[in-house]
Amino acid sequence: MATLKPPTIRADPELARISIGLHLASQLRLWVIGRHLNRDENGSGKLAKKHLKVTLKGFGIKYTRQHLRRLIKSGGGLFWNEDRHFLYLRSWLHVARELTQIALIENQDLLSNKAGVTDVLLSPIGTLEQWEATIYGGWLYHRDNPIIARETLEKLFNRTPETLRRWEQERLQGTLTIQKNYAQCAFTDTVGKVNPERLNSYVAKTNDGLKLRLIWQMPNTYKTKGIKEHQHRGQSKKVRKAVNIQLQQPANDWRGGSPVCKLYFEGSKNLKSFLKEHEGVYYLWRGRNRHKHGIYEATETAIWETQVNERVQFGTERRIKAEDRLRMSY
Repeated sequence: MATLKPPTIRADPELARISIGLHLASQLRLWVIGRHLNRDENGSGKLAKKHLKVTLKGFGIKYTRQHLRRLIKSGGGLFWNEDRHFLYLRSWLHVARELTQIALIENQDLLSNKAGVTDVLLSPIGTLEQWEATIYGGWLYHRDNPIIARETLEKLFNRTPETLRRWEQERLQGTLTIQKNYAQCAFTDTVGKVNPERLNSYVAKTNDGLKLRLIWQMPNTYKTKGIKEHQHRGQSKKVRKAVNIQLQQPANDWRGGSPVCKLYFEGSKNLKSFLKEHEGVYYLWRGRNRHKHGIYEATETAIWETQVNERVQFGTERRIKAEDRLRMSY
Protein backbone atom coordinates (compact mmCIF):
# COMPACT_ATOMS: atom_id res chain seq x y z
CA MET A 1 0.00 0.00 0.00
CA ALA A 2 1.45 3.36 -1.02
CA THR A 3 2.06 5.88 1.72
CA LEU A 4 -0.33 8.80 1.49
CA LYS A 5 1.13 12.27 1.42
CA PRO A 6 -0.08 13.72 4.72
CA PRO A 7 -1.40 17.22 5.13
CA THR A 8 0.35 19.60 7.44
CA ILE A 9 -1.14 19.63 10.90
CA ARG A 10 -1.64 22.51 13.30
CA ALA A 11 0.43 22.57 16.49
CA ASP A 12 1.22 25.17 19.14
CA PRO A 13 5.04 25.33 18.77
CA GLU A 14 5.64 26.24 22.42
CA LEU A 15 3.35 23.50 23.68
CA ALA A 16 5.04 21.03 21.33
CA ARG A 17 8.48 22.15 22.55
CA ILE A 18 7.45 21.60 26.16
CA SER A 19 6.19 18.12 25.24
CA ILE A 20 9.67 17.28 23.89
CA GLY A 21 11.27 18.46 27.12
CA LEU A 22 8.90 16.26 29.13
CA HIS A 23 9.36 13.24 26.81
CA LEU A 24 5.73 13.37 25.75
CA ALA A 25 6.16 14.21 22.06
CA SER A 26 4.80 10.83 20.91
CA GLN A 27 1.56 11.35 22.79
CA LEU A 28 1.31 14.93 21.57
CA ARG A 29 1.64 13.74 17.98
CA LEU A 30 -1.34 11.42 18.41
CA TRP A 31 -3.27 14.29 19.99
CA VAL A 32 -2.58 16.80 17.19
CA ILE A 33 -3.40 14.17 14.55
CA GLY A 34 -6.59 13.39 16.46
CA ARG A 35 -7.52 17.07 16.60
CA HIS A 36 -6.86 17.35 12.87
CA LEU A 37 -9.16 14.43 12.12
CA ASN A 38 -11.80 15.67 14.52
CA ARG A 39 -11.67 19.16 13.06
CA ASP A 40 -12.39 17.72 9.62
CA GLU A 41 -15.42 15.88 10.96
CA ASN A 42 -17.75 17.34 13.55
CA GLY A 43 -15.40 18.86 16.11
CA SER A 44 -17.02 17.01 19.01
CA GLY A 45 -13.71 15.71 20.37
CA LYS A 46 -14.82 12.10 19.93
CA LEU A 47 -12.45 10.07 17.76
CA ALA A 48 -12.72 6.41 16.79
CA LYS A 49 -9.52 4.49 17.57
CA LYS A 50 -9.97 2.59 14.34
CA HIS A 51 -9.96 5.85 12.39
CA LEU A 52 -6.77 6.95 14.14
CA LYS A 53 -5.03 3.64 13.36
CA VAL A 54 -5.93 3.84 9.66
CA THR A 55 -4.67 7.43 9.49
CA LEU A 56 -1.37 6.58 11.16
CA LYS A 57 -0.81 3.76 8.69
CA GLY A 58 -1.61 6.07 5.77
CA PHE A 59 0.88 8.60 7.10
CA GLY A 60 3.56 5.91 7.25
CA ILE A 61 3.76 6.06 11.06
CA LYS A 62 4.45 2.45 11.96
CA TYR A 63 3.34 1.55 15.46
CA THR A 64 2.72 -2.00 16.60
CA ARG A 65 -0.65 -2.62 18.18
CA GLN A 66 1.00 -3.00 21.58
CA HIS A 67 3.02 0.20 21.29
CA LEU A 68 0.04 2.25 20.17
CA ARG A 69 -1.94 0.86 23.09
CA ARG A 70 0.86 1.89 25.47
CA LEU A 71 0.94 5.41 24.04
CA ILE A 72 -2.81 5.77 24.36
CA LYS A 73 -2.74 4.52 27.93
CA SER A 74 0.15 6.82 28.92
CA GLY A 75 -1.65 9.85 27.48
CA GLY A 76 -4.89 9.14 29.27
CA GLY A 77 -6.27 12.02 31.34
CA LEU A 78 -3.68 14.37 29.87
CA PHE A 79 -4.37 14.34 26.12
CA TRP A 80 -7.61 12.32 26.05
CA ASN A 81 -9.94 10.04 27.90
CA GLU A 82 -10.83 6.69 26.36
CA ASP A 83 -13.19 3.80 26.29
CA ARG A 84 -12.97 0.58 24.31
CA HIS A 85 -13.56 2.11 20.88
CA PHE A 86 -13.12 5.88 21.19
CA LEU A 87 -10.78 8.61 22.34
CA TYR A 88 -12.30 11.77 23.81
CA LEU A 89 -9.76 14.47 23.07
CA ARG A 90 -8.97 17.02 25.75
CA SER A 91 -8.90 20.70 24.81
CA TRP A 92 -5.85 22.79 23.95
CA LEU A 93 -6.42 24.72 27.18
CA HIS A 94 -6.49 21.54 29.28
CA VAL A 95 -3.33 20.12 27.71
CA ALA A 96 -1.48 23.44 28.08
CA ARG A 97 -2.37 23.66 31.76
CA GLU A 98 -1.40 20.05 32.43
CA LEU A 99 1.95 20.23 30.67
CA THR A 100 2.71 23.53 32.40
CA GLN A 101 1.99 21.92 35.77
CA ILE A 102 4.24 18.95 35.00
CA ALA A 103 7.03 21.29 33.88
CA LEU A 104 6.68 23.30 37.09
CA ILE A 105 7.47 20.13 39.02
CA GLU A 106 10.00 18.46 36.73
CA ASN A 107 11.83 21.16 34.73
CA GLN A 108 11.03 24.86 35.04
CA ASP A 109 13.56 25.77 32.32
CA LEU A 110 10.90 24.60 29.86
CA LEU A 111 8.66 27.49 30.93
CA SER A 112 10.96 30.30 29.83
CA ASN A 113 8.49 30.53 26.96
CA LYS A 114 4.89 29.50 27.50
CA ALA A 115 2.18 27.72 25.55
CA GLY A 116 -0.55 29.74 23.89
CA VAL A 117 0.81 31.05 20.60
CA THR A 118 -0.35 30.88 17.00
CA ASP A 119 -0.17 27.38 15.53
CA VAL A 120 2.42 26.42 12.95
CA LEU A 121 1.75 23.83 10.24
CA LEU A 122 3.92 20.72 10.63
CA SER A 123 4.20 17.35 8.93
CA PRO A 124 3.53 14.54 11.43
CA ILE A 125 5.27 11.76 9.47
CA GLY A 126 8.42 9.87 10.33
CA THR A 127 10.07 8.46 13.42
CA LEU A 128 9.82 10.05 16.84
CA GLU A 129 13.18 11.75 16.25
CA GLN A 130 11.93 13.15 12.94
CA TRP A 131 8.80 14.44 14.65
CA GLU A 132 10.81 16.11 17.41
CA ALA A 133 13.15 17.65 14.82
CA THR A 134 10.12 18.92 12.88
CA ILE A 135 8.81 20.57 16.05
CA TYR A 136 12.26 22.10 16.56
CA GLY A 137 12.18 23.60 13.06
CA GLY A 138 8.62 24.85 13.59
CA TRP A 139 9.59 26.48 16.87
CA LEU A 140 12.55 28.28 15.24
CA TYR A 141 10.20 29.54 12.53
CA HIS A 142 7.74 30.75 15.18
CA ARG A 143 10.57 32.65 16.88
CA ASP A 144 11.29 34.56 13.64
CA ASN A 145 14.62 32.91 12.78
CA PRO A 146 16.24 33.76 16.12
CA ILE A 147 19.76 34.57 17.16
CA ILE A 148 20.04 32.19 20.08
CA ALA A 149 22.77 30.44 22.06
CA ARG A 150 23.17 26.68 21.86
CA GLU A 151 23.02 26.46 25.66
CA THR A 152 19.62 28.20 25.62
CA LEU A 153 18.27 25.74 23.06
CA GLU A 154 19.50 22.84 25.18
CA LYS A 155 17.50 24.12 28.14
CA LEU A 156 14.38 24.97 26.15
CA PHE A 157 14.19 21.49 24.59
CA ASN A 158 15.85 19.49 27.37
CA ARG A 159 18.13 17.83 24.83
CA THR A 160 21.89 17.44 24.52
CA PRO A 161 23.90 19.46 21.98
CA GLU A 162 24.60 16.20 20.14
CA THR A 163 20.87 15.58 19.70
CA LEU A 164 20.24 19.13 18.48
CA ARG A 165 23.04 18.87 15.95
CA ARG A 166 21.72 15.53 14.72
CA TRP A 167 18.28 17.09 14.19
CA GLU A 168 19.84 19.98 12.31
CA GLN A 169 22.20 17.97 10.12
CA GLU A 170 20.21 14.79 9.45
CA ARG A 171 16.53 15.67 9.89
CA LEU A 172 16.20 19.29 8.77
CA GLN A 173 18.30 19.40 5.64
CA GLY A 174 16.69 21.79 3.21
CA THR A 175 14.60 23.34 5.99
CA LEU A 176 17.15 24.83 8.38
CA THR A 177 20.22 26.96 7.66
CA ILE A 178 22.54 27.98 10.49
CA GLN A 179 24.51 31.18 10.09
CA LYS A 180 27.56 31.79 12.27
CA ASN A 181 27.69 35.30 13.68
CA TYR A 182 30.51 37.48 14.97
CA ALA A 183 30.54 40.78 16.82
CA GLN A 184 33.29 43.31 16.20
CA CYS A 185 34.06 46.47 18.12
CA ALA A 186 36.37 49.46 17.88
CA PHE A 187 36.45 50.46 21.56
CA THR A 188 37.73 48.54 24.58
CA ASP A 189 35.40 50.28 27.03
CA THR A 190 32.37 49.05 25.05
CA VAL A 191 33.71 45.48 25.05
CA GLY A 192 34.29 45.69 28.79
CA LYS A 193 30.58 46.23 29.35
CA VAL A 194 29.60 42.96 27.64
CA ASN A 195 32.62 40.86 28.72
CA PRO A 196 32.48 38.26 25.93
CA GLU A 197 34.20 34.90 26.10
CA ARG A 198 36.97 33.95 23.66
CA LEU A 199 37.78 37.53 22.76
CA ASN A 200 40.22 37.96 19.87
CA SER A 201 41.74 40.88 18.01
CA TYR A 202 41.99 41.52 14.29
CA VAL A 203 43.64 44.06 12.01
CA ALA A 204 41.25 46.34 10.13
CA LYS A 205 42.07 48.37 7.03
CA THR A 206 40.34 51.74 7.46
CA ASN A 207 40.43 55.14 5.79
CA ASP A 208 42.74 56.23 8.59
CA GLY A 209 45.14 53.33 8.10
CA LEU A 210 45.49 50.00 9.89
CA LYS A 211 43.79 49.66 13.26
CA LEU A 212 43.36 46.93 15.82
CA ARG A 213 39.80 45.83 16.55
CA LEU A 214 38.21 43.23 18.80
CA ILE A 215 36.03 40.35 17.64
CA TRP A 216 34.20 37.47 19.27
CA GLN A 217 31.72 34.79 18.26
CA MET A 218 28.04 35.44 18.92
CA PRO A 219 25.12 32.99 19.01
CA ASN A 220 24.12 31.58 15.65
CA THR A 221 21.13 32.66 13.56
CA TYR A 222 18.71 29.82 12.77
CA LYS A 223 16.90 30.40 9.47
CA THR A 224 14.02 28.18 8.37
CA LYS A 225 12.08 27.81 5.14
CA GLY A 226 9.15 25.72 3.98
CA ILE A 227 7.21 26.15 7.25
CA LYS A 228 4.09 28.25 7.58
CA GLU A 229 2.06 29.72 10.39
CA HIS A 230 -1.68 29.12 10.57
CA GLN A 231 -3.67 32.13 9.41
CA HIS A 232 -5.79 32.34 12.59
CA ARG A 233 -4.74 32.58 16.23
CA GLY A 234 -7.69 30.46 17.34
CA GLN A 235 -7.79 29.96 21.09
CA SER A 236 -4.14 30.92 21.62
CA LYS A 237 -4.91 34.14 23.51
CA LYS A 238 -7.24 32.29 25.85
CA VAL A 239 -4.65 29.55 26.41
CA ARG A 240 -1.83 32.03 27.10
CA LYS A 241 -4.00 33.94 29.57
CA ALA A 242 -4.87 30.74 31.44
CA VAL A 243 -1.21 29.67 31.61
CA ASN A 244 -0.15 33.09 32.88
CA ILE A 245 -2.78 32.91 35.61
CA GLN A 246 -1.57 29.43 36.48
CA LEU A 247 1.99 30.74 36.79
CA GLN A 248 0.79 33.92 38.51
CA GLN A 249 2.44 36.06 35.83
CA PRO A 250 1.14 39.06 33.87
CA ALA A 251 0.24 38.67 30.23
CA ASN A 252 3.22 38.79 27.88
CA ASP A 253 3.60 39.93 24.33
CA TRP A 254 2.68 37.36 21.70
CA ARG A 255 6.30 36.40 21.24
CA GLY A 256 6.79 36.11 24.99
CA GLY A 257 9.31 38.91 25.34
CA SER A 258 9.79 42.45 26.51
CA PRO A 259 11.13 45.22 24.24
CA VAL A 260 13.92 45.79 26.77
CA CYS A 261 15.23 42.31 25.84
CA LYS A 262 15.93 43.37 22.26
CA LEU A 263 19.64 43.18 21.45
CA TYR A 264 19.97 42.97 17.66
CA PHE A 265 19.10 45.67 15.15
CA GLU A 266 19.00 45.56 11.36
CA GLY A 267 19.48 49.30 10.90
CA SER A 268 20.89 52.33 12.71
CA LYS A 269 17.57 54.20 12.52
CA ASN A 270 15.78 51.61 14.66
CA LEU A 271 18.68 51.45 17.09
CA LYS A 272 18.78 55.24 17.43
CA SER A 273 15.09 55.29 18.33
CA PHE A 274 15.54 52.45 20.82
CA LEU A 275 18.51 54.15 22.52
CA LYS A 276 16.33 57.11 23.47
CA GLU A 277 14.75 54.92 26.15
CA HIS A 278 17.23 52.08 26.70
CA GLU A 279 20.90 52.74 27.25
CA GLY A 280 23.41 49.93 26.90
CA VAL A 281 25.46 47.92 24.43
CA TYR A 282 23.53 46.57 21.44
CA TYR A 283 24.38 44.82 18.19
CA LEU A 284 24.02 46.56 14.84
CA TRP A 285 23.91 44.46 11.67
CA ARG A 286 26.77 45.20 9.28
CA GLY A 287 26.23 42.43 6.73
CA ARG A 288 27.74 39.10 5.71
CA ASN A 289 31.48 38.96 5.23
CA ARG A 290 33.46 37.17 2.53
CA HIS A 291 33.20 33.93 4.55
CA LYS A 292 29.39 34.23 4.64
CA HIS A 293 29.41 34.88 8.39
CA GLY A 294 27.00 37.39 9.87
CA ILE A 295 28.80 40.47 11.21
CA TYR A 296 27.38 42.73 13.92
CA GLU A 297 28.98 45.72 15.59
CA ALA A 298 28.74 46.03 19.36
CA THR A 299 27.89 49.67 19.96
CA GLU A 300 26.49 52.10 22.50
CA THR A 301 25.44 54.53 19.78
CA ALA A 302 23.59 54.34 16.48
CA ILE A 303 26.76 55.32 14.61
CA TRP A 304 28.86 52.48 13.27
CA GLU A 305 32.64 52.49 13.45
CA THR A 306 33.46 49.23 11.62
CA GLN A 307 32.87 47.78 8.16
CA VAL A 308 31.79 44.25 7.31
CA ASN A 309 34.92 43.31 5.32
CA GLU A 310 37.48 45.60 6.90
CA ARG A 311 39.58 42.73 8.26
CA VAL A 312 42.75 42.15 6.26
CA GLN A 313 43.68 38.69 4.96
CA PHE A 314 44.85 36.27 7.65
CA GLY A 315 48.41 36.03 6.36
CA THR A 316 48.77 39.79 6.27
CA GLU A 317 47.23 40.03 9.72
CA ARG A 318 49.71 37.55 11.22
CA ARG A 319 52.62 39.47 9.77
CA ILE A 320 51.36 42.83 11.06
CA LYS A 321 50.67 41.46 14.52
CA ALA A 322 54.13 39.95 14.64
CA GLU A 323 55.56 43.41 14.04
CA ASP A 324 53.56 44.60 17.07
CA ARG A 325 52.99 48.10 15.70
CA LEU A 326 49.27 48.55 16.32
CA ARG A 327 47.38 49.61 19.39
CA MET A 328 43.70 49.27 20.27
CA SER A 329 41.55 52.38 19.93
CA TYR A 330 40.33 54.08 23.12
